[in-house]
Amino acid sequence: NGDGGGIHKYHNDINISYTTISGNTTTSNGGGFFAIGDVDMDHVEITDNIANKGGGLFLQSAPSTLNHITVANNTASSEGGGIDVCCGEETNITNSIFYNNSPQEIKFYDNDGGAGNTINVFYSNIDQNSVGIDEELTPADSIYWGPGNIDVDPFFADTANGDYSLLTGSQCIDAGNPDADGDSLTWETDYDDRDPDMTRLDMGAYFFNQDETIIPTYALRFDGQDDYALLDSDFFGDLTEATFSWYIKTGNSSTDLILLGQDSWDGGTRGFYFAYTEDITNMNHSNYTNSNSFYVYNGGNDNQDNFKNLSHRLETDTYYNISLVFNGAEKKIDIYVDGNFVGSLSDPAWSKIGKSTLGHVEIGANRYTSVYTEQKLDEFRVWNRALTPWEVQAHMDVDYATDTDGLIGHWDFDEGQGGVAYDLTSNANHITLYNGTDWTLDTPQQTTLPEFFSPV
Repeated sequence: NGDGGGIHKYHNDINISYTTISGNTTTSNGGGFFAIGDVDMDHVEITDNIANKGGGLFLQSAPSTLNHITVANNTASSEGGGIDVCCGEETNITNSIFYNNSPQEIKFYDNDGGAGNTINVFYSNIDQNSVGIDEELTPADSIYWGPGNIDVDPFFADTANGDYSLLTGSQCIDAGNPDADGDSLTWETDYDDRDPDMTRLDMGAYFFNQDETIIPTYALRFDGQDDYALLDSDFFGDLTEATFSWYIKTGNSSTDLILLGQDSWDGGTRGFYFAYTEDITNMNHSNYTNSNSFYVYNGGNDNQDNFKNLSHRLETDTYYNISLVFNGAEKKIDIYVDGNFVGSLSDPAWSKIGKSTLGHVEIGANRYTSVYTEQKLDEFRVWNRALTPWEVQAHMDVDYATDTDGLIGHWDFDEGQGGVAYDLTSNANHITLYNGTDWTLDTPQQTTLPEFFSPV
C-alpha cells in the first residue's frame, strides 16, 4: 500500500538500465517506480502498472534523465497515468515512448506548494490522443517541447503478451536523437549515435534490428462501418481512354468492395463508379441484379444510368490486383484480376468517362445508398490511356509502376499517419480520409512477377 509498487527509491541516486518494470500495483504513488533523489534510466520498459498517482512513475524531488524508456498502458486512478512529477526538479525525457497511459501521459503534480517542475522532451513519441501532457501548469512549472517529437501509434509487437518491442513500419524506428552525445557529429558519421545495427537511434526501450527486416509499406484500412475517403474526379472525367488499377483486400466476412463510390446525387451530370458485391441485397439499390459480380456505372456521353455487371467470384480476406481498362473508341471496359483478363463490359454510350458535376468519388463507401465496405487499399494508380494486357501485368510490380507514360494519379499510401494520402504525381489530387479511415501494415507482397516480365 506504500509508494512504489515495483521499485521504491528514497534519497539515494539510482541508475537503472535494460530493465522491465511491469505488472505492479499500489494504492499510493508510483505503480511501477517511485523515487526521491537523482534518477538515471536507460533502456527501461515500464508497462501495465497501476497506482493512485503516477501509474508508471512518480518522481518527487528527483532530478531525472529518462533515455530510451517505454512507458505504456499504465493507469492512475487520480492523475499521471504515465508519469507524475513533483516538488521542484528537472526531468529530461529523450528517445522515449509514452503511449496509452491513463488519464494522462505526463502530469505535473498539483499539490507541491508551488515548488514548480521542469520537463524537457526531445525526440520522443508522446501520445496526445488522450490528455497527453497536462497543460494545467502552476506559474512555477515549465515544459520545453524540444525537436524531434512525434505523436503516432508506435506499433508495439504484441502488448497482450507483454511484447513492447517495435514492429516493422513503426515510425519510432530511426527517429531518435541524431546527435545523442552532443558532439555536433550526427549518426551518419558518429558511431556513438547509432543503434547496434548501425542505423540511427530508435525511440523506446528496444531498438529494432534492421539487419533482419525489409523496408515497410502501408495500406489504407476501411472498417465497413463509417469510414470513407474522397478523391477529386475531374482529372479523369471526359477521358476517352483510361486505366485504373488497385491492390485491394476483401473483408474478413464479406467480399463487397467500393472502389469508386458516389456520396450523393445533385441532378447534374452522371459520373463513373466501380464496385463489387457478393450479395445484391448488401448494396441497397435496384441496379444491382447479380451477386458475385463487378459493377461499372458510367454516365458516358448520354448522361444516363448506364449500369453493367460482370460475374466473377472473389474470396474473403484476400488481396487482389484489380484493373479496369477503358477504351472509348471501342466503347468497352476490360477487367483484369491479378493480371488475368476476366471479361469485358460495353455500352453504346461509353465513348468517354462521365464527368460528374459532384466533382469527386469516394472510396470504401457509397453513401448515396448508405453502403460501407470493409476493405484494405494499396497502390492505386490512374493512367490517361488504355494499357495493353502486357502492361497490366507488368504494372502489378509496384516499383515498375512508379513513373510511366500517361500516369496521372498514383497513391502508395505509405504515409502511415494523418488524414491525407498524397498523390505522387505532379497533379496533386490528394485523397482525404474521414471517420477514422486509418493505416495498416497489412500490404500485398510483390514477391514474383509475371513469367514473361522483362522491363525495358
